[in-house]
Amino acid sequence: MIHVTPAFERSRVRPQSARYAGILTGILLILAAAFGPGTVRAAAPLPVSSPAPSSGPVTRGPAAGSSVRSSVVAPLEGLDVSRWQATINWPQVKAAGKQFVVMKATQGTAYVDPMYATNRAGAMDVGIPMAAYHYADPDSAAGEAVLEADHYVAVAGLTAGNLLPALDLEKTGALAPAALQAWVRAWLDEVTAKLGIQPMIYVSPNFWSSKMANNTSIAQAGYKVLWIANWGVTSPTVPANNWSGNGWTFWQYTDCGHVAGITTGCVDLDRFGGSSLAAVTYHPDFAVVANPTGQSITRGATTTFTINVNRTQFVPPVTLSVTSPMPSGTTLAFSPNPVTGTTSTLTITTSNTNTVTPPGVVTPTIQGVGGGLTRTTLAKLTVLPAPPGPPTSPAATALDAAAYVEWVAPANDGGGAIDSYTVAAAPGGKTCSTTSGLFCTVKGLDNGTAYTFSVVAKNESGPGTTSAASAAVTPVQSIPGATYFGVTPNRLADSRKKLGLDKALRAGVPAAFKVTMRSSDSKLNIPTGAIAVTGNLTIVGQTAPGYVALTEAATAKPTSSTLNLPLGDVRANGVTAPLGTGGLLWLTYVAKSGATAQAVFDVTGYFLPGASGATYVPLAPARLLDTRFKTGLVNGPIKAGALNTFQVTGVGAHPIPSDAIGVTGNLTVTGQTGAGYFALTSVASATPRSSTLNFPHGDTRANGVTIQLGPGGTLGLVYMAKAGSTAQAIFDVTGYFEPGASGASYFALPPTRLLDTRQTALAANGASKAALKAGASNWFVTTDRDPNPTLAVPAGAVALTGNLTVTGQTAAGYLALTSASTVKPTTSTLNFPVGDTRANGVTIALGAGGKLWIIYMAHIGATAQAVFDVTGYFLPPG
Repeated sequence: MIHVTPAFERSRVRPQSARYAGILTGILLILAAAFGPGTVRAAAPLPVSSPAPSSGPVTRGPAAGSSVRSSVVAPLEGLDVSRWQATINWPQVKAAGKQFVVMKATQGTAYVDPMYATNRAGAMDVGIPMAAYHYADPDSAAGEAVLEADHYVAVAGLTAGNLLPALDLEKTGALAPAALQAWVRAWLDEVTAKLGIQPMIYVSPNFWSSKMANNTSIAQAGYKVLWIANWGVTSPTVPANNWSGNGWTFWQYTDCGHVAGITTGCVDLDRFGGSSLAAVTYHPDFAVVANPTGQSITRGATTTFTINVNRTQFVPPVTLSVTSPMPSGTTLAFSPNPVTGTTSTLTITTSNTNTVTPPGVVTPTIQGVGGGLTRTTLAKLTVLPAPPGPPTSPAATALDAAAYVEWVAPANDGGGAIDSYTVAAAPGGKTCSTTSGLFCTVKGLDNGTAYTFSVVAKNESGPGTTSAASAAVTPVQSIPGATYFGVTPNRLADSRKKLGLDKALRAGVPAAFKVTMRSSDSKLNIPTGAIAVTGNLTIVGQTAPGYVALTEAATAKPTSSTLNLPLGDVRANGVTAPLGTGGLLWLTYVAKSGATAQAVFDVTGYFLPGASGATYVPLAPARLLDTRFKTGLVNGPIKAGALNTFQVTGVGAHPIPSDAIGVTGNLTVTGQTGAGYFALTSVASATPRSSTLNFPHGDTRANGVTIQLGPGGTLGLVYMAKAGSTAQAIFDVTGYFEPGASGASYFALPPTRLLDTRQTALAANGASKAALKAGASNWFVTTDRDPNPTLAVPAGAVALTGNLTVTGQTAAGYLALTSASTVKPTTSTLNFPVGDTRANGVTIALGAGGKLWIIYMAHIGATAQAVFDVTGYFLPPG
């Protein structure tokens, strides 16, 4: 080999034993040319025998990792080069049959052979496997061998397919054998640590025997590949006890061969002792493997994968990354990164807030890059929904030994469908569960004990956070059905006179008035135990259009209406209303801020639990009075101030029995020549204490009534207006009350909306929202419409009390509410002009299946919107 040091150019250096062999070779070549039977190739002279060293027998060793070769194996021919060969024509070298090349890369701690990069590229371009060697400059300085090794690794740039790294050992650096052995071992170990493969050693037999004391420990440590330099012999001498039994792998058999493509003269020729270089080829490789290969994580949690870096002849750091898109809200990190060892931890965190990570299967592509190699693997990550957040606004309604609980769904469902809710009572832990809806009933509670209720939602990841507790409620024994007691109509509230209400209603401010125990006349008193009352609500003096809601509890945002009113129109509506705590009723005027209105309430009867009062018998609506056709009254129009009495019992197609104490129905005025009001009473009076129906001039309007009958089953009617005024009156009966328990008992409800043709969920005909069309019969179901038992009309109900409202009508006409389908109703429930939102209280018998039918009577093509709010129901005995 020819070497160059950083400071000066070295002369050709040969192993000492090879020098004499070279001289002998020359003599033999001359003799062979003159006398031999054949010629010898000058470019690659066959080696001749040389004396065996004293260290042991001469053997022809196998390639590393193989058994001793048979003499018939054809060795591979190669060469080694450095800067001394100058520019080399590598295609010609390839054509000359050279099957490998070893080239100088570095020397000492800083020198780089100036032709290394060119030679490396040239050999690799034509497909000649190459190895790079380092010319050793041993030194006694501490760590100097490691510095030389690091310098070599940095410059050599070995990649897959190159041959093993090589150490060219020809100098001692004045080190004694033991020190030189330590230096060599340090260099070898450092390169092994850097590249992951054990280098081969280039040395002459004499140098190893004399300068390395024929050391065997290096070969025994795994450095088994020997590149022996032994020129001019037929078989090389192998030191260190035949390299600890491994023999030689490469043999530099001459330092003066000739190869096509090299024009600078002599070049070192080498032989590989086998037919395949695979065993001495550098195969740096690694694989990245995720462990486990797949796992699940709930959204918002953190999980880890162990990323194993399985290395083969590979030591450089591996930089890891995830190259495939990850779901939104996901963060990840590798530690350590880059990996110098064998494992890294991939930490993946998903998000359940703000930017959330969608549930589903993700297969991140994990990529490792190092040493010019790129390797990937896939992991499988199943993102499950997070447990749901807490449900909100739990609210309970006390029942008999139970409670109905409803709530609002969690704001965050965790990303997965909620499959169930569980409600727990405290104390006691009684529960109920539901897989649909936002309500359920907790049963088995103790009456008289206060309970709070909390709710937890569950999805496929499990139960979530428990809600806050509801307000406490106390279950009580059910109130039995109530029976009816009629009273002479009398006024309980009149804000104009500070009766019951001390001032006008103010928009948005609930106002209460007391109903029970208000009169000094015991016959007119509503007892404390009453659960509901019948009567008439009148609004006058309103400063803005709007509506009034009559409810059993204070509310600034009522969900039902009782009386709709324009500006400047005295308007009344018959009501059957459940009483609130303390026998109170509440009024809320919904209008623009600052608006005021005066309110009047006249009571006509009450319902008391038990069977001592009258029970109700519903009827199909039937007309008992129509002064236009002299039905009920034969004298024609009613005159202002005149007392009129008409028969209720014992008349009509379905006569009301004589023992009836009261009736429900609808009173209508039409054709009036003067503004005023009707007073419908048990006994006609010229100075009535209450009003039933207020109206202006020329407006047909109606009002629902529940009224106590007078002597002989009659009712009195008076028209209060200016003298000389006349009006036509109509009365349709819808049911009656009779003594005893044979009829239906009454159960009051908080006002609840059952029909609103403006809303899909409450539309008529069980279909999507649609206005009523004139002449078309429409139905809606009233029973079992609310999951809360305290708000639902049960399937067995025979009649309802409530409020019917019309709005958005495009033509004047009327609505008829009936218990059976009809396109030609014989009664009316609510009369109205165009553009006037108007309401009327009703008590109405239910049809088959809990249905009510509604028809809009107007000119063809007209439409109207209808609303119905229920306030109670009647159940038959049992």
